[in-house]
Amino acid sequence: MENVEKCPLEYAFSQIGGKHKGRIIWRLHLHSVLRFGEIRKQISGISIKMLAQVLKEMEKDNIIIRKQYDTKIPKVEYYLTDNGKILVDILERLFEWGKLQEKFIMQDGRLQ
Repeated sequence: MENVEKCPLEYAFSQIGGKHKGRIIWRLHLHSVLRFGEIRKQISGISIKMLAQVLKEMEKDNIIIRKQYDTKIPKVEYYLTDNGKILVDILERLFEWGKLQEKFIMQDGRLQ
């Protein structure tokens, strides 16, 4: 984790912030378990390098678990930890808030 101020809110934002973390959490919530390629297909515009970096950060922060199977063809799956599942509740609230705000935004992106 970065050197985040000792504010719980700043720490929380660091866990779901950025362009991809929230979307990865949401996709794992919807599908329970996903492989690397499946996550990449569902998160548009993310490079292989960036996805690997974000997943590594999320694993280190105890948001996801990376499970590697010892098979002839390498198989790795990702799923949410209990800690990650708590973040889903927060994302659901943000999703609902965003839906409520849509009615206040005009076509050109300005508030009514």
